[in-house]
Amino acid sequence: MKKLISKFKAQKRKNKVRQNNPDSGKKSYWQLIDSLHSDECPVCYALLHVQKKFIEDIFYESVNDPTIRHKFESSGGLCPIHSQLMFQQADKLGLALLARDLLQKALDQNFNLSFRKCFLCEHQELTEKYLIEDFISSLPLQNFTKELQISKGLCLKHFNLIFAAITNKKDKNFLLNWQKEKMKRLLQFLSEFIRKNDYRFKEEKITEEESKAIEQVWNLLTQ
Repeated sequence: MKKLISKFKAQKRKNKVRQNNPDSGKKSYWQLIDSLHSDECPVCYALLHVQKKFIEDIFYESVNDPTIRHKFESSGGLCPIHSQLMFQQADKLGLALLARDLLQKALDQNFNLSFRKCFLCEHQELTEKYLIEDFISSLPLQNFTKELQISKGLCLKHFNLIFAAITNKKDKNFLLNWQKEKMKRLLQFLSEFIRKNDYRFKEEKITEEESKAIEQVWNLLTQ
């Protein structure tokens, strides 16, 4: 019940931001706003959401599209990460159609296939570029910076990419201070988790935030 109430309050807050922020009409802006409410790097979270939606759309209406079939075939398949992601989401018939094309081509060419970049990696790189650009362009917006306070922070990869791309000194300082604040908070939770695992303090209860900090920090450091 607590989780449902928390989810309802979060959605209510996001709806209020939408109503009070007419300057932000880009779809990716709202994807970033939604991702700020996750326990992950907002860019990573939004990026995965877009990738999953793209795969969903392929198998819902585009698996017979010659362009999509050609992209899959000409790339020689997918990278291991996107292959696994697609296998988790796709229906077996759609996968069978794509796999048959690739296997037939391999047989026809005596397995001498020319490989290029996975086409889902290409889509991911383009999406990542747009999300980073929109993150930077949203920094001057008051409602966006308000929502940033909810986030757990950026992973090191996306922090460095965004920080390097910002040209405005004020926005650069804001982002640096914001990231430091988030990382210090996570460090405190992590330190408390370690301390409370010491037998001398075993009577002290580990909070939910302290317990979750391990996964959050690990995700931020290993992107």
